This record gives sequence, structure tokens and C-alpha cells, in this order.
Amino acid sequence: MTLGAAQKCGRAGSCHIYLEALRFTERLFFVHLRTKGNQGKTGKADNGSPCYLPSARFYVSQIIILIAVNSVKHKNQSLTMIYKSFSPGPALFDYVRNYTIIHFSFKSAELIPFKQRAPKSEQGIVFYIKGFVNLENANTGVMQTPAPVSIFSNQTDKKYYNVSSEFLIFTVFFHAGVLHRLIRMPMVELDQNFHDAELFFGKEVQEIHDLLASASTYLAMITIIEQFLINKFRKLAPENIVDNIAACLLNDPTEFSLDGVAKQACLSIKQFHRKFTERIGISPKFFSRLSRFNHAFQYKNAHPNVYWSSIAQQFGYSDYHHLEKEFKEFTGHTPQQWICEDQLSPEKILQLR
Repeated sequence: MTLGAAQKCGRAGSCHIYLEALRFTERLFFVHLRTKGNQGKTGKADNGSPCYLPSARFYVSQIIILIAVNSVKHKNQSLTMIYKSFSPGPALFDYVRNYTIIHFSFKSAELIPFKQRAPKSEQGIVFYIKGFVNLENANTGVMQTPAPVSIFSNQTDKKYYNVSSEFLIFTVFFHAGVLHRLIRMPMVELDQNFHDAELFFGKEVQEIHDLLASASTYLAMITIIEQFLINKFRKLAPENIVDNIAACLLNDPTEFSLDGVAKQACLSIKQFHRKFTERIGISPKFFSRLSRFNHAFQYKNAHPNVYWSSIAQQFGYSDYHHLEKEFKEFTGHTPQQWICEDQLSPEKILQLR
């Protein structure tokens, strides 16, 4: 079917889907021909900034995804989809960074876009209320399907997230050090896998999971989670100054100095490194690098017209090449390539973020 034929087609609903796909195809292949379409080449985005141009095989896969996603948008308007973070109540403000609820819904016979997720310095507990996710480590190829309720610590490798057609999760992101205080074990033992929360909290988490599944609203889910956490935090181990330092690095990693933070904790560098790794799960230097990388990426997403060289300077990189080296290590892509890859994630295609 040509673009003109699609425009004349009488079946407005389905032709609208294919019309969008064909327009998308024409645009992609115009750029593909202009740049010879070699994977890894850099072309120009609509705003004139450099943009990563993958292979022709990638174009075809994205056309199929676009058709699938638009089909959902036109045929399933009654489904409520969401990708949103919520602040905790006052009683949990010192323990919880935020709650994030994600709800995608696709027709089971259609292809579902996968998400590439960069390494991140974060810890928490996740409830897979509907559906499941298959995680693939981009560096090792190792696959994992987390338990319905799982705890997780810092993710130090890029991962591919492949979700089921009906996918609803509720994630609690803790402040630095809170997970260690909650389960009272060295965080290095969690590595970057997802672990069955029943091993740490017993059958209660499955009961909470069932309550979430029967909740009629997202706000009702937050109420259920907050009551569960308030009960758990009554027996929380004491806070340590290392946790406070990690929280500061998470919010502002640009002024990191191992000698400085060790002095702040009244510990030797060796003692601070050991204590930080035990409570947080990774070394303080790597933790600050991950935090800075994610701050830089999020800033660019929020300020697309700011040059990468300015972002590098703002977040304490020695120059653009230093920032680029970090991005390549953590994602396998240059900064602008990673921005373009992120635009193909499910929540961006569905315009939920």
C-alpha cells in the first residue's frame, strides 16, 4: 500500500494506523538513504541536533512497533495507562524517595516495545501486580524473571526490559541505606539481581500483592503500601552517617571527594570505603559516577537545547570527551545516541512521559 492509497482508503480506523506507520517509514528511509543507513552513523534530528541512526533492520522493527502501539491507542481507549511517580506521606518521607506506578496494556497478539535501562544507583522493593518482565543483562546476556514481589539494589549494567501485554507494577524507591537497615545484611550480597521478597519479609508480601491487585485506584494502592511500610519501619535499624553521605551524593554528586566524605564520617578512607560498600552495595566512587551520569542524562532530557559540552561542565566532567566515555561505558552509546534510544521506550511512544 502506498501513502496515497492509504489516504484514500475508506476504513479510517485501520488506515490511520498504517498511514502513521507509512509516514514514519518514509521519514526514516529518507534519512536512511541520505546517510547510507549504516548502524552507528550520526545524522540530524528535526531540531538540527545530531541523532543516532541505526540499521535498516531496526527501522523495520520500529515500524511494526508503531503499528502495534497505535492499534492499542485506537482500539483500547478505555484502558488506563500510567507512568508516574508519587511522593510518600509525611510518616515515610525520611525513608522513601518516591513510589512509581507503571501500567502498560497491549493486545496480546501484538509486538511490545522493549525498554533499554541504563545502570542506576537505586534500591527498593517492586510489586509486579499484573504480568511479568523478563530482564536481560546487556553485558552478560543473563536472563531473569523476577518474583512477583522482589527487592533490588544498585543496577550496575544496562538491561533490556521485555514486559508482558498487561503490565502493572508498583515500585518503592528507598533513600540510600534504608534497604540495608530494613533487611540487615550487606548490600553487596544482593549484587544487581532481583531477589524474592518473601525470603526477607515472609508471606506477608504476597498478601500485600493480592491487596494491590484488588485495589480499585492507584491512590488506594499507595495507602496499602504505606501501611505495610509503616509497620516494617517500626523495627528499622539505626541510621548511620554513611547513609546521609550517600543521600547527598545521590542528590548532588558533582563535588565528590573520597578523602572529603571520609573525613566527614570521621573514618579513614579504607574504613569509609568498607562501610559504604556494606551499606550501599557499591563503592562510593562508582556510586557517585552512576549518580552523576543519571543527573546529566535527566538534565539533557529536560533541557534538550543545552549543548552536551555545557552539561559536561555543569556536572563536573573534565570535558565532553570525559562525559562521552562515561555514557559509552554505562550504555554502549554516545550521549546523543542514548537520548535517541530513550525516545523509543514504551512510555515515550505511548506519550506517558
